[in-house]
Amino acid sequence: MKNIKDIAEKALYYTCPYCGNKSLISEAKIVEQKDKTIRKETKIKTGALGKKYAETTEVYSVYRIRQCPKCEKSKRAKSSFILIMCAVILPIIVGIIKMSFVSFFLSVFLGLILAGIVYAIFVDEKIDIEDAIEKNAIETNLF
Repeated sequence: MKNIKDIAEKALYYTCPYCGNKSLISEAKIVEQKDKTIRKETKIKTGALGKKYAETTEVYSVYRIRQCPKCEKSKRAKSSFILIMCAVILPIIVGIIKMSFVSFFLSVFLGLILAGIVYAIFVDEKIDIEDAIEKNAIETNLF
């Protein structure tokens, strides 16, 4: 009887790999994550004017990871905060201090770059795939 209960629980629930809370699979948000290189191929090709060059192809495995709605909402709030701070507020402050539209637009561009870096460091969290498989947090396409 325990096996049927475990199978039913695995079909309905998963454990969020970000926060560790148990959630319904039907409420899960999907996050894609690239994992290790499966293979790397290098081929010598002939280009324009007869020049030869090496073309390298890397093939990754992509996993669709389940994420609970609470973690997805938190991630969206963090990314919005970072974007507003780096791409809106920081350029306005720099534009007011410098009293120049050029510095304002330059700081918008630099703020977007800074926002991408801060997002990659603090928000975009990589998950251990083996742990996610144990927690039933990897979506498999059966159909």
